[in-house]
Amino acid sequence: MRLSPISPDIFSGKNKNKSRDLIEVFGGYNHNPRIKDNEFYDMKNLSSDQYPLTATRPSRGSIPSKYMSSYYAVNNHGMVFCDWFYYIAFRTENNKTYCVLFGYAPTIHATSAIASWRTTDTESIRQIIPMGSMLIILPDKIIADTINFDILAPQNNAKKIENIFTASSDITIQPCSEDGTVLTADYTGSNTPSDPFDGYVWVDTNTTPAVIKKYFASTGLWQPYDFASSFVKIGCNNIDDGFSEGDGIAISGITVLDGLNTSTIIAKVLTGALVVKGSTDTFNTYTQDYSQQNLVTFARKMPEMDFVIESQNRLWGCRYGTANNEEFVNEIYCSKLGDPTNWEVYEGISTDSYRASVGSEGAWTGAVNYRGYPVFFKENHIHTVLGNYPPYQINDTVARGIQSGSSKSLATINEVLFYKSSHGICAYSGGVPADISEAFGGVAYKDAVGCAYKDKYYVCMKDLSNNPVMFVYDTLRGMWHKEDDLYAEQFAVAKDDVFYIKVIDGIVTSGSLFGTGGKDQNPIEWYAESGIFGLSMIDCKYLSKINMRIALPVGSYMTVSIMYDSSGVWQPIGLITGRSLMPFTLPIKPRRCDHFRLRLEGVGEMKLYSISKTLEQGSDRTWI
Repeated sequence: MRLSPISPDIFSGKNKNKSRDLIEVFGGYNHNPRIKDNEFYDMKNLSSDQYPLTATRPSRGSIPSKYMSSYYAVNNHGMVFCDWFYYIAFRTENNKTYCVLFGYAPTIHATSAIASWRTTDTESIRQIIPMGSMLIILPDKIIADTINFDILAPQNNAKKIENIFTASSDITIQPCSEDGTVLTADYTGSNTPSDPFDGYVWVDTNTTPAVIKKYFASTGLWQPYDFASSFVKIGCNNIDDGFSEGDGIAISGITVLDGLNTSTIIAKVLTGALVVKGSTDTFNTYTQDYSQQNLVTFARKMPEMDFVIESQNRLWGCRYGTANNEEFVNEIYCSKLGDPTNWEVYEGISTDSYRASVGSEGAWTGAVNYRGYPVFFKENHIHTVLGNYPPYQINDTVARGIQSGSSKSLATINEVLFYKSSHGICAYSGGVPADISEAFGGVAYKDAVGCAYKDKYYVCMKDLSNNPVMFVYDTLRGMWHKEDDLYAEQFAVAKDDVFYIKVIDGIVTSGSLFGTGGKDQNPIEWYAESGIFGLSMIDCKYLSKINMRIALPVGSYMTVSIMYDSSGVWQPIGLITGRSLMPFTLPIKPRRCDHFRLRLEGVGEMKLYSISKTLEQGSDRTWI
């Protein structure tokens, strides 16, 4: 088979149709086989900041320590700044990752490490959740007070979410009033007391065991004492350490009165004693105070959770897997209103904590506070919690949720939530998520980390070969741009910049996308590859001239290459060095082709205003 032209006079200059295509408005990245002439099939380090031009991205920067003490904002993972005096970040030493609290004194203008916390799981990445004036640090389960912060002794302002006390000495158990006043019998015997007063306590020994009765003057009747609605005082050395009134605790290990081995509420904290709700069977056999010597445990615990967020002045979380009691759960939880330390308070009031099982299949993959409501994701489910207090309503939408490993891709721009699903990047407004990643051309990505800055969505991902890449989505214009191989473990937005943490060979470093603290000195390397030109014209074409209007500062340069008929070979056709804003004309030696692609590649700043191509159309072709 060979290609034969119909007209033998293709170089005579006769019957040639010239056309001039001008591109003045540039689109973004589109990695599909057929794209618009103003889009780019591939690119590196380009941006829509200068739209309708295409231009190199802004220079990034490192973060000197003087900026680390004054430029960070509260963020959910690993990088925090709270106005003036402290900063929490990663620190890696001897292959162990620490969460470090730094103090900052404005008069000294310096930072110093003043406290550090480490979990037994040294590889865990800390999640830091702002809740009012508190910072919740997980998985350490520590609360940092940001108002009464003592720069010299920050540990004094760090409260533990959990508190577990195991009695090391005898405990005493006594029925009492809500304020801790121990219940004492006014009379013990078989005869009915004469002239009782309201609240008079009689231990009636007519039966075995004896029955405690209480006199109510309003009715003139004796009633059995209601231990279920009364209180019990449990005494032990140091039992009051770390507990507060209103805490929900679980008691275990009591042998003399099994009814107290349950979850209950602390009504009063006294020196060396806790006052808790009683139960129906607590003192049915009451004749005296009880005591025992074996170990008894009092625990205020936080459930093990996969993802934790703040919403409606509560902490919310979810768990798919084994819980604290070794039971398998598929649940959503929230803390007591305004109190991240309490997860087992159920009094039937609006401030109660809450938990509920869900029936959807699979592990949780992410959570977010969206439009004031908690939203929890699985790969194929979106659960929205509705209501302002318990009992809540949990709605389940079967739709594209967050891809496993991409929980940090969540970001909200102009009330639209963006995240990485198993199929691509989704935009979610509360209904059915919409895919906005058609421009990726079917290339699969994973492990996404994203953030919102102004009207753009920044997202770092890895392809299936674990090669990192960073994309930027312009939400106003609906276009993507591809930058480089930056892979951020976490972003934080503050002071008109985007800060990030990255880990290379186990070493944690940080930087900024827009150069806060000093811009990178190395010039930006970039390129842009066009799609295929000429597919809309059936006949043979000759590319005779390319005109470009481009701004290249002194020190920048750019090469232009062309690929004919998908040969896989780029042929250089011009070199442009930086001078000023001016048009460049690149003469092309005519070559007959069916289609072609252009590649612009350079170093340094660049702004591309327009590209025009002059094509001369030849005859059609016949296959014989």
